[in-house]
Amino acid sequence: MKKYIMFSLIGFLLYANPFVIFAETKPSLSNECLKEMKNRDEQMNQKVVDDLVKSFRLPVKEEHYYAMKFEDIDAAYLLYGGRLGDPYYKSIVHLFDQTGPTIGKPVLFIQPQLAYFLYKKPDHSNVMMSLKLNEDQWEVVEEKITAGKEIKYIKVKCEKDYINQKKKYYNK
Repeated sequence: MKKYIMFSLIGFLLYANPFVIFAETKPSLSNECLKEMKNRDEQMNQKVVDDLVKSFRLPVKEEHYYAMKFEDIDAAYLLYGGRLGDPYYKSIVHLFDQTGPTIGKPVLFIQPQLAYFLYKKPDHSNVMMSLKLNEDQWEVVEEKITAGKEIKYIKVKCEKDYINQKKKYYNK
């Protein structure tokens, strides 16, 4: 009889436990939503790059400069052997590291011996650094800052829905 009462009590406690009864799945983003967000980010980055190139009147398309983001530079470094302490790589990575917060991703337009490093600050000002390849590293030859076009970050609908669901989930 004692065993029956004990099992009944345990069963009741498990059944009456609010975590068991009202357990909800944690909100998450669908793959479709993640694709929409990625597409939005790519479009926004392209708008930022277009504004940067236009504001400094850079001939990057006409003169066939190659556009590189940090991920591209890092991949190329590893692809070509990744020499420890490589001064060329370190001098470029230093530029990406020193930017601080940016709108969109910083971009490097590069040709043999010449490059432009561009990024947009949170206050929407555009920054351009002209670079020249010296014997063992890239050096900043000139730096310009100019007013840029305001480019807003717009959340996609599924992202807004996810944020609202997450707030409700955690504020119970």
